[in-house]
Amino acid sequence: MLAASGIGISIGGNRILDDVSLLVMPGEVTAVLGPNGAGKSTLMNVLTGALKPDRGNVTLSGTSLSSWARGDLARLRAVLPQYSSLSFPFPVQEVVLMGRSPHARNSSLERDLTIVRAALRESGTDHLEHRIYTTLSGGERQRVHLARALAQIWAAEDVPKQERYLLLDEPTASLDLAHQHATLEIARRLAENGAGVVAILHDLNLAAMYADRICMLKAGRVHAEGTPRAVIRPDTIEAVYDVAASVIAHPTRGCPLVVTA
Repeated sequence: MLAASGIGISIGGNRILDDVSLLVMPGEVTAVLGPNGAGKSTLMNVLTGALKPDRGNVTLSGTSLSSWARGDLARLRAVLPQYSSLSFPFPVQEVVLMGRSPHARNSSLERDLTIVRAALRESGTDHLEHRIYTTLSGGERQRVHLARALAQIWAAEDVPKQERYLLLDEPTASLDLAHQHATLEIARRLAENGAGVVAILHDLNLAAMYADRICMLKAGRVHAEGTPRAVIRPDTIEAVYDVAASVIAHPTRGCPLVVTA
């Protein structure tokens, strides 16, 4: 599992995260929720290893994240940031092929291209394969980078449920409604095939539909953690977001559905 334990971070004298713990289990989608400034992106940076905490530790498969060789970590875990900076006019296929870089010694170009095409199909961007990346819309670019992340951790044919992790920082932020659902459906399929997925989300209803577990942050601390039914409650929503809301059963999915006035 990917585990953050007792994470604490202070920046400029301000406590950003305070004793935050989170487990990302293989086979599950974990959503991290909370208002702006709650510490969600900081927690994601700690989980990816981009930011070292003042207190606490992050482990992957029982080994401290800082002890992993970079190549081994890259083959096991992919990160989709909220914004991906790429200004060169590469064809989309080459952008997704970048995700196969950690496998250079153990793969072939033929296999890598097969995986790239499969990742493009999975992300619904196969029709963009020969387009120039810089001509794409913001939403199309984000979906191409999702394909790159999928290609990076694509399961071996002989080990379809091998341990792997996908970390998504607000993956639906630049997407239309249909592609928001499509992206989270991909996350669910990955989890059903043994991957551990963690996603920062703002939409409580999307989290309720697709997550197995939810961690809700408020002012840098874990306010609530558990299943969607346990966390998405009127009292919790009011305490964390300062918004009065009703929670009813979704008419077709049965999960919680948040309705605001």
